[in-house]
Amino acid sequence: MNEQLIEYIRKALAEGHSEEDVRKVLLAHGYKEEDIRSALLSIRGTSSHTNASASTSPTNLIGPVELLRRTWNFYLDRIGPILGIIFTPLIFVVPGFLFIFLGLFLDGWFIIFPFVIGAALFVCGFMLYIYSNLAILNFLENSGLRVKEAYTAVRGKLLGSIWIGLLAGLIALAGFVLGVVPALIFGVWFSFALYVFMFQGDKGMAALLKSREYVRGYWWPIFGRAMFVGIITFAVVFLIQLIFSVIPNETIAGISGFVVQIVAQPFTMVYTYLVYKNLVEIKPELSGVVITTRRKFFVWLTIFGLVALPLLFWLVITLAPAGS
Repeated sequence: MNEQLIEYIRKALAEGHSEEDVRKVLLAHGYKEEDIRSALLSIRGTSSHTNASASTSPTNLIGPVELLRRTWNFYLDRIGPILGIIFTPLIFVVPGFLFIFLGLFLDGWFIIFPFVIGAALFVCGFMLYIYSNLAILNFLENSGLRVKEAYTAVRGKLLGSIWIGLLAGLIALAGFVLGVVPALIFGVWFSFALYVFMFQGDKGMAALLKSREYVRGYWWPIFGRAMFVGIITFAVVFLIQLIFSVIPNETIAGISGFVVQIVAQPFTMVYTYLVYKNLVEIKPELSGVVITTRRKFFVWLTIFGLVALPLLFWLVITLAPAGS
C-alpha cells in the first residue's frame, strides 16, 4: 500500500475536498484507479463503522436455488403493488388496440383517425411501460410505496434509463460484430447498470462501468444464475401458455398468454435485484465511488457500435433476396 498516497488523500479530505475531486487530481497525475480506490478504502477502514461492515460482509453469492426461494417469497409478499405497477401501461395499450381494431371496419379517409389515435396510445403505453420498469425497481427498494408513489418517485429518470440502455445496446452490438462471445460478456457485465443508476445515482457510462466492477470476479456465477432463472421462468410460462392454448377461442388464448408473460417479467426483475443487493453487500467499497477504469475503451466501443448499426442495416437490405 502506498502510504504517501494515503497520507495525501487523508490530508486533502481533511481540508474539505471531496473524494471525487481528489480522485480526478490523482488520475490526472498518472495514478491508477485501483490504487486510488484501495487508498480510499483503507482510509475509510480506519473508522469503527467501516471495520464492522467489512467484517460482516459476505464473500460468496447466495446460491441460485436459495435466490429463487427468496425471489418467490419476495414476489408473493408484494404481488399486489407489483402487478398494479406492471399493468398500468395497459390503460393506454388496450384502448389503442381497440381503436386500431375499429379502423379495420372503416372505409375511405375516415380510417386514418382510429389508426393515428391507436398509434399515439401505443406510444404512450410504451413510454409508460419503461416507466413501469423503473417504478418496479423503486418499489423493490422501497416496499412501503403505493403504486402512484412508485411512479411519482421515478419522474425525471426516464431519459437517464434510456441513455443507459442505448449505450449498453451499442456496446453489445459492437461485441456482436466482434463475435458472439464479447457480446455475451458485455451483457453480463452491464446487467446491473440500471440498478446502479436507480439506487446509487451513477449515470450513463459511469453506471455501466460500476456494474462491471460489481460483476468482476463473479462473471460465471452471475451468468449461471441468469441462465437458471431464465430457464425456470421460460419453462413455467411455456407450460402455462400450453395449458391456455387448448382454449377454443384464439383471441382469449392469446390474451391469456400475454398476461402470463407480463406477470412473469417482474419475477426475473426481483431475482436480479436480489443478486445486485448481494453484490453490494460483498463489495461495499464501490458505493459512492465513480468508476472510470477502461472508460475510453468502452466509449470507443460505443462509437464502433454506432457506426456498425447503419452498416448492418445496409448489409441486410443488400443481401436480402430480390422480391422477398
